[in-house]
Amino acid sequence: MNEETPSKTCYLNDAEMAQIPKNYVLDGLILPVQIYVRLKVNIYLTIAKKGERTQLENFKGFKNEGFQLYVKADEKSYLTGFIENLSRRAMDNPKVGLDKKAHFVSGLLSEAYNDLEDSKIARVDRLRSVGSLVIKICKQADGLKDVLEILQHQHADDAKHGMMTAMVSIMLAEEAKMLSSLNQEKLVTGALLHDVGLRTLSPELRRKPRAFWNAEDQRLYQQHAIQGAELLRFVEGMSVEVLVIISEHHELSNGSGFPKGLRDARINPLSKIVGLADQFCDLISNSEGQQYSAEDAVMYIESVMGQPFNKGLFSALKTLVNVQHLNAKIAGGKAS
Repeated sequence: MNEETPSKTCYLNDAEMAQIPKNYVLDGLILPVQIYVRLKVNIYLTIAKKGERTQLENFKGFKNEGFQLYVKADEKSYLTGFIENLSRRAMDNPKVGLDKKAHFVSGLLSEAYNDLEDSKIARVDRLRSVGSLVIKICKQADGLKDVLEILQHQHADDAKHGMMTAMVSIMLAEEAKMLSSLNQEKLVTGALLHDVGLRTLSPELRRKPRAFWNAEDQRLYQQHAIQGAELLRFVEGMSVEVLVIISEHHELSNGSGFPKGLRDARINPLSKIVGLADQFCDLISNSEGQQYSAEDAVMYIESVMGQPFNKGLFSALKTLVNVQHLNAKIAGGKAS
């Protein structure tokens, strides 16, 4: 590879590059890696140099939706860890305002866009709109400080999954006409924190593929919903309904879920939304070594799982996916 110089073009193999969210890069931040924009196949422009303060906000086109940032793929995990550590320090600093803290978290979790966009569940503008709504709700939440402090201690993958689940939950609730100003804060908070109980599991169990779980592993895993609610029970301002969402997000309408095996009529409506969104996001985010498109995820839930979720909500999910598929076909037809 050629040695790269800031503001100069260089040859870099596309297969060895990885896209990063723009929210990772704040003006004035000293980054530990080089930042690039892609000009064409295998040709990149270096726009931020390792060890120097970034000044990208005024960079021509930076605020455009199509402006994308890249790093070398083998440096992405290092950058993510750097941003995560920076976020935690900001959370612990009482001099950093809530708006700034929310910005750090939104940057850390914005990779959720990538998986949702790749799955083709919705158009990019719809995803961005929903993401903005989620961040707005978070900023307005009474217990924002506590929610952010909880999120900062989540594993990065769990935090991203929580954001994906929150975004899909909003879209499902909108499609099913179940979203209101009265429940949206509870829905988003419950979705963001639904897997907080996973921190009670051992790192060994978290790394172990589910295909190799024994009965004891399964028992421990099935406790995480209740344990998550217990962890948050004494958090000031945490509503009972959020705790219910967390404790019930693995309950299924046909009674085959856990921890209590509740049937549809006894499951909280918001828990039903988060539960379906959680399963859908698991399938499209390569959690078990196989990544599904939105259409394939819907087919898996229906054909392999036997569609155990609330019928109305599953119908809403199918509508979301089918509308996007139809829009894609129409766009393809116009292009040709």
